[in-house]
Amino acid sequence: MAANGAGAMAFRNGLKRTMRGPLAGSNYKIKSYDDLFAYYGSDDAIKAASGRTNRGFNATGANLAIGGSVGAANDCDCQQ
Repeated sequence: MAANGAGAMAFRNGLKRTMRGPLAGSNYKIKSYDDLFAYYGSDDAIKAASGRTNRGFNATGANLAIGGSVGAANDCDCQQ
């Protein structure tokens, strides 16, 4: 867990860029600390908000990852 809101925000922004893959340079929904402080009003609130995620996107990502792994395992002609 991050020590403060700025650290949590930096980690979350880095994670967003990593998960975007080829779109990693995109600044879509990348917020500055000042923007978040103006919105949430405190460092503790920023820290708490950085841990919230979108369940729909998470479920979609998990389904794609698991579905790809299962499909690859079933289509393999390798010897086991």
